[in-house]
Amino acid sequence: MAQERRAVVVGIDDYLDPEGILSDLDGAVNDARDLAGTFRAIGMTDITVLLDGEARRPAILTAWRDALERSEAGDTLFLTYAGHGMQRVAGADSDEDDDHDEFLALHGFEREGPGRSDFVLDDEIDAFVRRAAERDVQVVLVIDACHSGTAFRSVDRRVKPRYRFSGVKIEGDLFAEGETDDLFAGLDQPQEQELATAIPDNLASFAAVLDDQLVPEIPLPDADGRAVPRGAMSYFFSRGLRGAADVDGDGRISFLEMKRYVVRNINFETQGAQIPNVVDAEDGQERVLFAHSRATVVSPPPDREILIAVIGGGEAGPPDLEGARVVELSGTPDIVWDAGRAEVVSGIDTIVARDISADRLQGVVDKVRARSRLSAMAETHSLDITVKPEKPIYSKGEVVEISIRDIGHPYLTLVNLANDGTVQFLYPLSPEEAQPHDVAVPMELGGVDVSGPFGADLLIALATDQPPSRLVAELEALDGRVAPLEVPGTFRKWLSGVPYRMGLLSFDCCDGEGVPC
Repeated sequence: MAQERRAVVVGIDDYLDPEGILSDLDGAVNDARDLAGTFRAIGMTDITVLLDGEARRPAILTAWRDALERSEAGDTLFLTYAGHGMQRVAGADSDEDDDHDEFLALHGFEREGPGRSDFVLDDEIDAFVRRAAERDVQVVLVIDACHSGTAFRSVDRRVKPRYRFSGVKIEGDLFAEGETDDLFAGLDQPQEQELATAIPDNLASFAAVLDDQLVPEIPLPDADGRAVPRGAMSYFFSRGLRGAADVDGDGRISFLEMKRYVVRNINFETQGAQIPNVVDAEDGQERVLFAHSRATVVSPPPDREILIAVIGGGEAGPPDLEGARVVELSGTPDIVWDAGRAEVVSGIDTIVARDISADRLQGVVDKVRARSRLSAMAETHSLDITVKPEKPIYSKGEVVEISIRDIGHPYLTLVNLANDGTVQFLYPLSPEEAQPHDVAVPMELGGVDVSGPFGADLLIALATDQPPSRLVAELEALDGRVAPLEVPGTFRKWLSGVPYRMGLLSFDCCDGEGVPC
C-alpha cells in the first residue's frame, strides 16, 4: 500500500444568505473537523480543510484541482462535504430522471445576485471524477447533505429538526449571462459534452441519503462523550475509517465493509428515517479504501446523558429523570416529550411512543440509553437482521418474518424493546429452538405476530458460539417488565470473553387506533 492518500474536507455551518433561504447549520463544521482529524490519525499529511467563509467555489475547485495535480497513478483522493444540498430545475436537454440538478450550496450562495454562482453542481463532480480516472486516481466522495425536498417518511412538525436542505428550488441557469463557459472551469470537461451515466471505475461514493430524502442533524457523542450536532454519514464514515468497519480485523477496510457498516449504523441511529446512497462500480466491492499497518480497535462511544425537550406542558417541566438533561427544542434533542398529548417524538420528527405520562417517561429515556449501549456493543460485532416484508410501519396482528444472514455463530437469542421500554423475550422459546443452527444457512423465523405496546420497537438479535442458557434465563425473567437498561447490562455480563455477533433493527408498529397506521 505505497500509494498516497489525500483529502479535501469542506464543512459549512455559516451561510451568508441575505434572502434567508439557507439556515445556518450546527454540525457541518463538527463533521469536517472530525473527518480531518481521522485522516490525520490514519497517517494522511496532504489534507486541505475549508470551513465556512473559506468554502467558496474558487477555493474548492482550486483545492480539488491542486490535489489531483499532486496525485499519481494509484493514489486515492478523498473529497468530503458537509453542508446544505439544493436543487435547480434542470434545462430541457437535461438527462436527470427527476428533471432537477442537485448541487452543493456554498458559503456565499444566494438565489439572485453575485453569490448565485457559489455552488458546485453534481455534473461538475462527475466531470472531476472522470478527469481523475484519466490519471488513474481513485476518488472517494463523502457527501453529507440533502439532495432534494421530500422526506422518506412522514414527519411530525412539532419538532422541526435542522435539515441540511432548503425547500427552495432554483429556477434557470445558476450562472450569470456570459459565464456559462465557466461551468467546468479547470476540469477539462466541455459543458456540451454528454456525460456518461455509468459509475466510473475509480469512484466510491458515500452520500448521506437517497435523492428523495433529507439529512437531519442529530446528537452524537464527541471524543469527550458530549452530545453535539452531527451528520450521521460523516460520523460513521469517520469511525469506520478509524477501524470500526474492519469487521474481519485484517487491517484492511474494503468498500463493501464500509458500505455495510455505514448503512447499518445510519439506519439504526435514525430509526430508518435516513437511507444512505452508497455506490461503487460493480467490480469494485473489494476495493481497499484504507489499509492500517495492523488491525485497529476502535473504542466504543462513551455513554452519555439523553437530551430531552418538553413541549405542551405549560411551564411545568418533566419529572426528575435519571440519565437525561432537559434542553431547548432548538438544542438538537434526542427525544421530545409532548406533555399535553402524552407522546414522545424523536429528534428527527417521528413519533416513538404514545400514552407516555410523566410516570412512564423514565422507561422511554432508559430505552434510548439502552439503544446507545447496545449500539456500542454491536458496532464492531455486527449481524445483519431484516424484517419481511420490508415496510415503514407494521400493523396489529400482521405476520412477519425475521431474517438473519451471516449469523457466524450457531446459537441465536432474540429480544425486543417496545416503545415504552418493555422487554419482550422472543427466542428461543423451546428446547428445539435452543439447538445450534447451521451458520452457513440464513436464519428465517416466520409466523411472528405484531403485538403491543405499539410505537417504535428495537429488535435485538444475538448470535454466540456457545449455548447462552444462563443469559436466556435472565432475559426470560425480564420479559414483560419495563427494564430496558437491564438488557445491555445482562449482555455485557454474559458476553465477556465470548465471541458473538449482534444485530439491531428499529421498526414501527401500530394498532390502527391509539397508534394510527
